[in-house]
Amino acid sequence: MRYLEYLLTALIHIGDQQWTALSIFDDDTPMLIELLKQLGVDTSREFKINNTLCEIRDGKLREVGNTHVVPSTVYNTALKKYEEYLYMPLSER
Repeated sequence: MRYLEYLLTALIHIGDQQWTALSIFDDDTPMLIELLKQLGVDTSREFKINNTLCEIRDGKLREVGNTHVVPSTVYNTALKKYEEYLYMPLSER
């Protein structure tokens, strides 16, 4: 039951862009894939958890297109703030 609780918690947080898929340990990934299949998720193609597009690639859960260590919404927000800062005149920084 503890594993089930951990995996469901992880899926919720990944779907809400609070955690990355890296938060799931390699040893737990097979159980996660089996859980997703039992819930009716076709893991052979891309699927959504809340609004986060995910996939199983190389035997691991991944956010589609994410090449960063943080969730894509966190990365994109930080990048936008950084770019806005760069465009500010030096006298306003």
